[in-house]
Amino acid sequence: MTNQLTHLALIPDGNRRWAKAHNLPVLMGHRRVMEKVFPALVKKCLDLEIKYFTIWGFSTENWSRSQEEVEGLFKLFNLFFEKFGQKLLKEGVRITFIGKREGLDERFNQIINRWSELTQANEKLVLNIAFNYGGHDEIIRAINQILNESNQKVITEDDFTNYLDTSRNGLPAPDLIIRTSGEQRLSGFMSWQSAYSELYFSQKMMPDWNEEDLQIAFDDFHARQRRFGK
Repeated sequence: MTNQLTHLALIPDGNRRWAKAHNLPVLMGHRRVMEKVFPALVKKCLDLEIKYFTIWGFSTENWSRSQEEVEGLFKLFNLFFEKFGQKLLKEGVRITFIGKREGLDERFNQIINRWSELTQANEKLVLNIAFNYGGHDEIIRAINQILNESNQKVITEDDFTNYLDTSRNGLPAPDLIIRTSGEQRLSGFMSWQSAYSELYFSQKMMPDWNEEDLQIAFDDFHARQRRFGK
């Protein structure tokens, strides 16, 4: 039976190392990914008829980076939506977000709300951006919400899953998780949802990625046999 790649998730790694290797400021690596790589990969996902594409844009651990880099990342995401938001809207892309909203700048939260609302009727592709996201943080927030809202003494896996960020946005568990730059770990990305995800690790740094790299990962996924513990 042919594997169905419904939900693709991406851990984009290597931006800073790429910039340093090219004697460029750190933010130039991030900028290249925002302006060239992400738009190309979204288009490829549309071509491949992938229904959900999650990008880990900013982790809960990224706050430990320099203030200059953190502020620069926020500005780049703002620019991404200014430059590509309308194009994504016209192409039928729905934009959703997962992650902790508390602690984010009010203006950035307004941008998140705006694009979520503008694109909510689109159905060709869900572009889900994990921002201020950590898998453990998501689990703890879900547990606290269950404690606050539920009187159940026994919680099933389905009950718990319904409280996760992904479920609130209607996202299934990822079929394939890609990480770039040679790092072979998930770093807590979708800790609960990744139980049976296929993993694909690329040696190329994210700023060097393109549509062909995604096609190679796509073909590799379809060549695998998924057993789901059976």
